[in-house]
Amino acid sequence: MKRLLLLAVLFMNIISVAAQITWVPSVGMNVSSYSNIEKENSFSGYYLGVEARYGFSDLWGIESGLFLSQKGANNMIGSLNIEEYPFDVELVTMETKVTYLRLPLMFSIKQTLYKDLLFQFSAGPYFSYGIINKSTLGRMDGSYAIGINSFEPISFETQAYGKKRFPGFNRWDIGACFKADLIMYNFKIGALYDLGCSDVSSVFPVKSDKNISNRTFTIQINPAKRNVALCKNDTCKCMQKRYV
Repeated sequence: MKRLLLLAVLFMNIISVAAQITWVPSVGMNVSSYSNIEKENSFSGYYLGVEARYGFSDLWGIESGLFLSQKGANNMIGSLNIEEYPFDVELVTMETKVTYLRLPLMFSIKQTLYKDLLFQFSAGPYFSYGIINKSTLGRMDGSYAIGINSFEPISFETQAYGKKRFPGFNRWDIGACFKADLIMYNFKIGALYDLGCSDVSSVFPVKSDKNISNRTFTIQINPAKRNVALCKNDTCKCMQKRYV
């Protein structure tokens, strides 16, 4: 009987918490690159998923969600990461396009700027796992290029040094994220920055003397759900609006 009562209380608490979580669809665009690659062009990819927020109050809350986030870089130029190759000679070019399943966990704080205009700042860690990887690797002169899934080991053959093999990319991308939102009526637009902390690869095909990590700037838009509550008593009637 006691166990049944405890289960009932736990179930009611879960329902109560779940009822206070707001879920909204979110879409956006990424502009990403890698750290410590001297010559590269940024890559534009999609960002979409579902955003979740739990508010401790109208001021504080926790923001999370589950997203598909496409990152990578275009036209990376450099030397192959082989001991025999000189560091400063441009021999190869590489492009990457990686789709991650992304889970952020951020604490957020809101501030009313003017009537129905609010500012929200959020920060915390994010955890991403790579699910799709489409990359190309080739010679600078265009005489040889291959399409690769760089989560798998990468093989590259040269006339001078024969066949070389590189370990695959790290599927995990873990780091810190920072987000600023403007909330206007039923609409929210945000700017998000992901600072990757994990190495993309222990031996990246394009040579670098430092660790290589993801750097991503995102513009994100989604509806801002508005809860309207009416309260009545004998002397007054009031309406409260809360944006989440």
